[in-house]
Amino acid sequence: MTSTRSRRAPIPADTTAPAPERTAEPRTRQLILETAERLFAHEGLDAVPLHRIVQDSGQRNRSALHYHFGTRPELVAHVINMRMPVVNARRHELLDAIEATGPGGFGVRDVVLASASALAEVMDRQPWGRDYARIISQANFNPAACRYDLIPPENTSSLLRVRQLVM
Repeated sequence: MTSTRSRRAPIPADTTAPAPERTAEPRTRQLILETAERLFAHEGLDAVPLHRIVQDSGQRNRSALHYHFGTRPELVAHVINMRMPVVNARRHELLDAIEATGPGGFGVRDVVLASASALAEVMDRQPWGRDYARIISQANFNPAACRYDLIPPENTSSLLRVRQLVM
């Protein structure tokens, strides 16, 4: 029998946008996400007990994290996805610029540089940029730490584009 956790729908693309009417539930989700982001970035994806995220986010209900996000890998996917649209959009802008040079006007080096530059710029310009980079690098070296199947394709479209351009 398959658990309901494995059938979760992809994470909405913009989890940082304010809800039309602010209720306790969206604020709770956002507080948990931001707390998890900070703790994961500074202490490690596997080192932070989930109950600490609940406690540090000011939640009284110990099951709030599980209610909103499920397991640790699902929470990590939500944290990554919360910031991914910004990096994805910037990577597309940089790829657009190099493709505008026309066929043969760019090489693999240019594509890789554009891809890496998007992340580097976010690290420098966004207050959450360095934390995002720490989390994404941890998740890349520990694939079991994140449910990548929960991240919608529109948030990884620039990575697919990089792959196609490199090929």
